[in-house]
Amino acid sequence: MIRSCLPQNFVKCHENIKKKNTYTIVHGKNHMARGTLQVLEALHILKEKNITCKVLMIDQDSSNNMIFKNYIDKYNLSNYIELHHGLPFSEMQREMSQCHAGIIAYGRDLGVDSLPNRFFEYMAIGIPVIVPYFSQEMENIVKAENCGIMVDTEEPEKIAESFEYLINNPKASNEMGINGKTAFLHRHNWEIEIQPLIDYLVSQ
Repeated sequence: MIRSCLPQNFVKCHENIKKKNTYTIVHGKNHMARGTLQVLEALHILKEKNITCKVLMIDQDSSNNMIFKNYIDKYNLSNYIELHHGLPFSEMQREMSQCHAGIIAYGRDLGVDSLPNRFFEYMAIGIPVIVPYFSQEMENIVKAENCGIMVDTEEPEKIAESFEYLINNPKASNEMGINGKTAFLHRHNWEIEIQPLIDYLVSQ
């Protein structure tokens, strides 16, 4: 009856936090079903072009740890990954707030109908979002709010292009982040989402 979202006060908990020195994109859990291999391939493309950045990942997928490690070793990407071995919720939010952008890298199997909380977390902390263009829910919000970039997240080249664009266009990146935060505060938070339901229940 309502979408996944966050309370308005989520914003206040993550204001005025200094960004990391290296341009860093939040990816989240290093899970093969969440597009981790495509993100690693994208980092390899950027490395070949001598473009410096990092991707923040949470190591919580033990079943795929060897695959993950093999890719990092194959492409010598250790300097491009900021890997945390599990973080409490509050620490994860602080880490995300220090980043410059966030990606939802789901493929079509998971992404078409998805609208994850993490998407709204990115908006709330004021960073541009990179989302699958085939995810209708996320695409509709990104288009309406001009808060990020839509790409084919099954294509590493497209992911790399989105990273490169945000790195090379800090003004546009910042504007997208501001747009997302403003949209979250005024249109995409729990209080706004729940109100029609409350009004309906009160009227019965």
